Amino acid sequence: MSRRDDIISEIHHLERLIEKYRSYIKELEAGYEYMSVRKDKTENEVYEPEKAYDMTSGELFRGKLETEAEQYQEQIIQQILVAQDDTSKFLSAIQRAIEKLYELIEECEREISSLEDELSALSEVDSNGVM
Repeated sequence: MSRRDDIISEIHHLERLIEKYRSYIKELEAGYEYMSVRKDKTENEVYEPEKAYDMTSGELFRGKLETEAEQYQEQIIQQILVAQDDTSKFLSAIQRAIEKLYELIEECEREISSLEDELSALSEVDSNGVM
């Protein structure tokens, strides 16, 4: 196999790699969007209403029942906070993975550019009849 064939083969390999990375980015972005929407929905439809709900407003809660209800409410709020924090960390990890994939794509593109320059130089040598 000639150097020219090696270069062309390597360029095609890098182009396939870039497409694979782009497909990973699409999947990660879709997952990020899905999780982000769910996190916001939990914040707005569960956490904030639960936090704002007044357990003592009814006449049914007195004494020990009132205290237990407030303790359960606090436990629920804490568990939601932990889950929301974990989700935020997961979303950040997705963003870092996407950024890393973009860096890998840039590296591949730089390598392709370098290989194309080398291929061009080979073509110039061949067209000048110099070996």
